[in-house]
Amino acid sequence: MMDSTKKLKRKTPNDFFKSLESHEDFIFNVYNTNTFKKNVRLCYKRNLDLDLLENVIVKLARNEELPANNFPHPLKG
Repeated sequence: MMDSTKKLKRKTPNDFFKSLESHEDFIFNVYNTNTFKKNVRLCYKRNLDLDLLENVIVKLARNEELPANNFPHPLKG
């Protein structure tokens, strides 16, 4: 018996980096350093939504304001 619900395809790290390259209206450069690539892969392994990450990075690169739930906060420690 086949399940009628289909799983949505998650964005892979390769898809994530290709979609970042497709944007041409950035004010700031987004560099794909090894650390950044490793962090994106870690987010993917933890089943985090890479679309949300991409939205935040695009807004920061365009120098747009972030929503209130994405505001940076002072770090403690």
